[in-house]
Amino acid sequence: MGGEFLDSLKNIGVFILCAQCLMHFTAGKAYEKYVKLLIGIMVLAQFTVQARAVFLGADNAGLWEEIERFQRELESAA
Repeated sequence: MGGEFLDSLKNIGVFILCAQCLMHFTAGKAYEKYVKLLIGIMVLAQFTVQARAVFLGADNAGLWEEIERFQRELESAA
């Protein structure tokens, strides 16, 4: 469990690093606050998934099934 938590923190750290690179090279000043907001929400979602797994002790299989179902709905709507 501790190893999984450290792996998730490592993944979040890599995501933050990549997001900062993306902001530095692509986002103009006009869109900077919107990109920061989006990145913040994505990081918060990653922390929420991990906190849910740690505190509730449940596996995330149900959550991933819902995410996949939502993705299929988006693809069919497009």
